[in-house]
Amino acid sequence: MGCGGGIGYPGLGRVPDSGLWLLSETGVVGKNGGVVPRPTIVALLFSANFCNPCKMFLPQLLTFYNNVRAGGYTNLDFEIVYISNDEDQAGFDAHYRPVPWPAVP
Repeated sequence: MGCGGGIGYPGLGRVPDSGLWLLSETGVVGKNGGVVPRPTIVALLFSANFCNPCKMFLPQLLTFYNNVRAGGYTNLDFEIVYISNDEDQAGFDAHYRPVPWPAVP
């Protein structure tokens, strides 16, 4: 599968084979299991560790995300959800390790 091929995930909701819900009525289930209050905007990040442009973009997105969280953009209420296109757990883990947002492996 090439870069940007997509995995065909049908949408937000129940995370397959996990028994967990990514979105609840009150918010987004965060990386550590805590609930982040439901944002106005949910950005879906389709990415993979084997994709060099994805790996180059991730630090820029992380900087933007951290600036938003620090109050740099006062009217922007959003959360990012990482949807992995990695073909194995090691690739997913390597790409997901530095980011704070929830993911669909």
